[in-house]
Amino acid sequence: MFSLPDTSRVWIYKADRFLTDDEAQGIQQKVDEFIPTWAAHGKKLYAEAKVIDNLWIVIAADESREGASGCSIDKIFRLVANLEKEYACSFTNRLILAYQSEGQIKLAPLTQIKELGINADTLIYDDTVQNLGDFKNRLKPAIQTWLKRSL
Repeated sequence: MFSLPDTSRVWIYKADRFLTDDEAQGIQQKVDEFIPTWAAHGKKLYAEAKVIDNLWIVIAADESREGASGCSIDKIFRLVANLEKEYACSFTNRLILAYQSEGQIKLAPLTQIKELGINADTLIYDDTVQNLGDFKNRLKPAIQTWLKRSL
C-alpha cells in the first residue's frame, strides 16, 4: 500500500459517507497531483497519499528525511477543504465512527453508538494514530482506543 517507512507521520481524513468509485478515483488523482508539489520551506516532502476503501484519504510523510511544517500542513487542510466542496462531503467530521460489523466497514454518528450495540469488543478504525505503522494496525477493539471513554 505505502512504500514509506512505518515511522512516517500520517494525516487521516475520513469521509462522512462512502465515496463512489468515480469519486475515489477523482480524489486519488487530485492527491497524486498534490504530493509532488508538497514542500516545507521550499524542500520537497517525501510523501504518498492514498484513498482507501472509498472512505479515507491518508497522507503519509517520511519526516526522517524532511519534516512537515505548519505551512505545509496548512496546504493539506486547503486540499481537503477543496475536496469537501467539490465532492459535497466532509472529511473532517470527527463525530463519525467507522467500525467493522459482519466483515464490512460501517459508519455511524458517535451519538448512536449505544443504539447500534457498539461495545468494548466492537472493532473500530482508530483514526487518531500518528504514524504509518500504527495506521496499518488501526482496526482495534473499542476498549483499546479513545472510544473507551464513551462506552
